[in-house]
Amino acid sequence: MSNPRFPLRLVGLALLLASQACTTTTTLKTSLPHASLVVDDHDYGAVPAAGVDVDVGPGFAPVAWRLVDGQKQLVAAGEIPRTEPETAIVAGAVAAAACCVPSAVAAGFCLANPALIAAPLTCLVAGPGVFVSALQAPSWFTIPLACGGAAAGSTPLLLGLIAQAPPPQATLEHAPAPPASAQNLELPW
Repeated sequence: MSNPRFPLRLVGLALLLASQACTTTTTLKTSLPHASLVVDDHDYGAVPAAGVDVDVGPGFAPVAWRLVDGQKQLVAAGEIPRTEPETAIVAGAVAAAACCVPSAVAAGFCLANPALIAAPLTCLVAGPGVFVSALQAPSWFTIPLACGGAAAGSTPLLLGLIAQAPPPQATLEHAPAPPASAQNLELPW
């Protein structure tokens, strides 16, 4: 007897592995003693001399960081730019587009020329002339629908736009002291 939840568990496991496979580890260091590091609202605690390893997912927005002291007062803040290409996502996007473009163009071509859908069956009955005549007389929808299929099949390439990661190592520099209005700011953590 098979478990009916097995396919759902398999899909969940695949999504979990895919999301973890795309994260990169960045080592963040600082020269401020006893400062706690907060990256994207996740508190990593005090930063040792060797630095803190932070897992960051792919994206296009800079990674926001804050350094706070023992009283949770803001000491420094900034952003780490994403400068490294994420090759696994770009390769996946190109491979997906290479599979999607031909099938989407074929689907558009078949929508524009419905006789092609029936042509293989009639070719068996009436001979190859039916298939050749279907190819020789395309409709005026052929080019717009085939080009639309090419555009729709190319959409996985948009993943390349978000495929950036921060550098493997970064040193968080001490910024000038924040203004007095921000020094007494109550932080939620």
